[in-house]
Amino acid sequence: MLFDCEEIKRLYLTFVDESDCTVPDIVRLARSPRLAGERREIERVFETLPKTVAKEWRSRLLSTDHGQYKSAWFQIMLYLWLGGIGKIEAEPEFLGDRPDFLLELGESKIAIEARAFVIPEEERIAEGWLCEVQWLLNRIEEPSVVVQIKKVQLVSRVDAWNFEERVMKWLQSDPQGDLHYQDARGNVVHLGILWSRGHGGVATVGPSTTSWVDSGKLKRPLREKARQHKTIRQSTHPYVIAIYLEDKTYSAEEIVEAWFGRETVTVDTQTGTVVDQRIDMSGIHYFGPEIRHRTVSGTLVFRDLFIESENCRKLQGWYVQNPYAKVPIDSRIFPVEARFVVTGQDGSRYQMGWKSRTGHEVDT
Repeated sequence: MLFDCEEIKRLYLTFVDESDCTVPDIVRLARSPRLAGERREIERVFETLPKTVAKEWRSRLLSTDHGQYKSAWFQIMLYLWLGGIGKIEAEPEFLGDRPDFLLELGESKIAIEARAFVIPEEERIAEGWLCEVQWLLNRIEEPSVVVQIKKVQLVSRVDAWNFEERVMKWLQSDPQGDLHYQDARGNVVHLGILWSRGHGGVATVGPSTTSWVDSGKLKRPLREKARQHKTIRQSTHPYVIAIYLEDKTYSAEEIVEAWFGRETVTVDTQTGTVVDQRIDMSGIHYFGPEIRHRTVSGTLVFRDLFIESENCRKLQGWYVQNPYAKVPIDSRIFPVEARFVVTGQDGSRYQMGWKSRTGHEVDT
């Protein structure tokens, strides 16, 4: 069994006293009761994989490198998701090449290439430091209050013992003012009490954060996948890219922007009405008058969703059609939340929009 192996046991012991905020992903997966169902699903997948594929996926899944782990995790989850549609093979030999997956639906064979778009290492580490501050606060049992994290500037992990001691003294002094904490490492945390609550120890809110979503960062991974497996792409079989967005601030809308460009709106300033809406063609499909990446049939876009009743994360999908594809595909074969597809055509111009599973137009 994968989660009973010696590598897992050694990692578990190494990080036994650490919070889930700062341990490698595989340790969190291996020990969290909330992910018990997910572990069972992963074990089931490994029982069905060819030995060579299982060995390679296992090596990456057990890695303490976040990118390696996440790419393997996504492939496992995608294998399960695609298995609900038709016959699925992982890394099969196909037309002299080896795509990540081959999905068979009757006589149709669809090659699928997977890519995990992960949170950059610096951002992920910083998120772990903040998560640990929240974890240290939330494990304080008395008094039962709601603490607001008003300001946080972290350059490293906080000194956990020193931080907890300062916070406990502050809380036990029946404070009227805020706690302005700073440790020798240069970390700064400002706390205030919002209100008392009957029981349950300390709860936290904040800090407020802002983030900038840049669809341009998605162009490179899409372009790289769009150029792989030339033999397959030039065949009569559909070629689909599947991309996983770890950062929840990104969505399928950013994938649309990466392929096609940003939507521009022209408004009549006299009447305030919209007179024109169009894509600015800054996406990677366009290079001057040339249309690129016609050999890509479409893109599956995924984020993960935790299912409380199953103790498992599962993939939640959307589909983006390539209207210029040499080998088109019926997007309705994929059980996605919504599909960005052609809704009309005016000469050489396509009108595209989002449609739900039932075919109704939707906003994402």
